[in-house]
Amino acid sequence: MRERAISAAVLVPALLIVLAIGGPAIALAIAIAGLSLLRTFLLRRNGQRAGGTWGCGFPYSTPRMQYTASSYAAPLLSSFGSLSGVRAHADAAGFHSHPIDLVLDGVVAPAWRQVGRVAREARLLQAGRLRWYLLYVILTVLALLLYVSRTPGAR
Repeated sequence: MRERAISAAVLVPALLIVLAIGGPAIALAIAIAGLSLLRTFLLRRNGQRAGGTWGCGFPYSTPRMQYTASSYAAPLLSSFGSLSGVRAHADAAGFHSHPIDLVLDGVVAPAWRQVGRVAREARLLQAGRLRWYLLYVILTVLALLLYVSRTPGAR
């Protein structure tokens, strides 16, 4: 009988320690079990749709929902801004972009338009008459002689 009294005296504090430490763990286990039962009940009631393995969370995607090369490139293009050579337009309907050639569109084309503008204005000088061409040459020679005579140290 004395052995039982000793073991009960040791067992009661040990049981209290286990309950003090394990009480929150037991409550957590009961809560997790309850939530998983609730989830199972709700999924059976509402049904669960299964999609493709690589569906990216959209089992029934439409072409409007899919990514394009422009969508993947958008973060990189936004970091480089106007130096990227791509003009982008984003709105609620989607993201649209089109590439441009910075040298051709920014330098060569404007310079060529300016050359065309000067050529159109120079066309007025080409009247097609020999007397006008001779007058241009004489006026140019007189202007150069005037310039040389007024420039100090040109002699």
